[in-house]
Amino acid sequence: MDKDELYGKIYEVLTNQLFGVIATIENGIPHTSIVPFTVTNNLRTIIFLTKHHTEKFRNISEEEYVSFMVDQRPHSKKKAVGDFAVSATGHAKIVNLEGATATKELFLFCHPSLAEFVDNKDYSLLSIQVKQYNVSNGIIEMHPYVMG
Repeated sequence: MDKDELYGKIYEVLTNQLFGVIATIENGIPHTSIVPFTVTNNLRTIIFLTKHHTEKFRNISEEEYVSFMVDQRPHSKKKAVGDFAVSATGHAKIVNLEGATATKELFLFCHPSLAEFVDNKDYSLLSIQVKQYNVSNGIIEMHPYVMG
């Protein structure tokens, strides 16, 4: 798969799903959670929502390096190839909503039913500055895509 095909596949997977899995680290042990997310058009930033009093929020406060995964496997099929998963690695941080109106609007465009949570003081939008994506096609292929 060439670079343009990889970019297209990453864009397709990330813009056609509403939820992904974030992996954080606590005392050397991975912790995963499902979160609502969206991605910027240039794929450089993944935006997700979480409550403050959670393991993932605490873990990100202590170690900002995270992994994030989204897949498009059909749940009715049992096959090892042909379906794509996209994982991203990067640094997560809290989004300051005072200077990020466009970020908030992008998230709410994809998740309008979550408006009350975005404006709730117990929740925050976080962003992941993506360093690299990995695209897998089942168990056979893995393609890295480094953000430039």
